[in-house]
Amino acid sequence: MAATLGVANERNAYTITDRGTYLALGKRLTLPILSAGDKVLLNIYSVLEVNPANGLRINAAGGKALADFMVAPATQSFIRSFGIEKFGEPLFVPVAGKREEELGV
Repeated sequence: MAATLGVANERNAYTITDRGTYLALGKRLTLPILSAGDKVLLNIYSVLEVNPANGLRINAAGGKALADFMVAPATQSFIRSFGIEKFGEPLFVPVAGKREEELGV
């Protein structure tokens, strides 16, 4: 994504990017944000536990531990505040446990 933003910036072109990369490169970019916050632009990362019946080498306990960690309130709080100190706003928006109508704008 950083390379794409760099090329778009050099060519004064349009691109779609995630806020985290844009903020991380912000001092090197002159491109303005033209659109943000629309639900169609959401880039949600998910964690899924793999069914142990799907293979012999699946670490179901490790997968469950990771999934539980990612949706835990403390982790979601960390995600919510990550980047604020350096960039003035969070790089990510935690959505664990939220309904679709709660996402976006």
